[in-house]
Formats: sequence, structure tokens, C-alpha cells
Amino acid sequence: MCNESASSGKGYGKYLVEELLGKGSSAKVFAGRNTETGEKVALKVFKKEKLEEKPHLHTLLKREMALMRLLDHPNIIKFHEVISTPNKIVLVLEYMDGGDMYTHLVENGKLDEEEALKYFRQLVAAVRHCHDRHVCHRDLKPENLLLSKDGRLVLADFGLSSNIKPTSLLATCCGSPHYVAPEVLEGRPYNGRQADMWACGVILYV
Repeated sequence: MCNESASSGKGYGKYLVEELLGKGSSAKVFAGRNTETGEKVALKVFKKEKLEEKPHLHTLLKREMALMRLLDHPNIIKFHEVISTPNKIVLVLEYMDGGDMYTHLVENGKLDEEEALKYFRQLVAAVRHCHDRHVCHRDLKPENLLLSKDGRLVLADFGLSSNIKPTSLLATCCGSPHYVAPEVLEGRPYNGRQADMWACGVILYV
């Protein structure tokens, strides 16, 4: 669903902007709230000007939205809708109140075996759902695993994901160096599913 709506300065459409959660090279993420239902959401905001300057970012964003629409799983971040304003494109996403796994590890140290197993099962379930729908994430890392305070994990950030047949190989070298499979770093054609599972193993080790 795409709503054409102008930002009021305090929000986008029916979504009120609260605080900044983080920012990257292409987008900022804010906590927000649906003023009609009271539901808390995450708002991933892209400047159209920046997307026009770098067409490949616009291509990645369109692919990210298309692939997220294919996915529906409790351990994958929920994609609510897209809002377009004259200057911005806003992805309305599920809000997770426990931060990301990387921050959790930095602040609390390594997980004990029971907690690690609990989260790893959820990660594998999410990745399996992606692969069953021919989606390879290609950027699995603790920063892209979001947590809720009640112990749920969701997989987020599908900006580098690809939709591919099981027997096809990928060629684009992408992802975070500490988590990508050796064949990706070496620039060889690779199986996206196997590369995702390699990253899962590294995450479990961490």
C-alpha cells in the first residue's frame, strides 16, 4: 500500500514521529506512533533527493520493499506500508523495544547457552522462511537482528537481499566482511542460501 501524504513537520500521514533510533548512509530510522490506533512503529525515512543522486540506492529500496512483501513470519520484521511525500519515502515497519543483538552483546557480554539457543532457533526459522520464498538476505549480522523485551528476535534490513532460484548462483560481493562466506570475499559465484547459513554460524559463534 502506498499513501501519498505530506509530512506535517511532526509526522508522516497518520504516523507521529517520536525519537531518532539510528541513521545510516541512506536513511534515518525513527520511533513513531500510529495516531489512529496508538501502535508504536519504526519509520525508515529516505530522502528522495539522495535516491535521485544515487539511482542504485533507489533500485535497492524498490527491491527491498518487493521482497519484504513476500515474507510473513513472526521472526521477520513486519512491513506495514509505504508513505510517499514530495521529499521523502517512508517505510513503516514493526517496532522492536529491545534494541539490536549487537548492542545487547556489547552491553551484556556473551549469551549463555540457553539464551543463545533460544535466539538461534528464531534466527534459523526466519532464514528458512526467507529461503522457502527464494529470498537470500545476504547481510546477516547481529546489528540486523532486533529484539523485543519479551525475548523475541526478528530479522531486519533487507536492503541487500536477492530473490533467486535455488539452483542459481550470485555474483555480487556484499555484506559485512566479518560475516560473509569465503567464496563471497574471494569474488567467486556463490550460493546465496549457503552464504546465509555461513553467516548464521558466525553469529552463533559470536
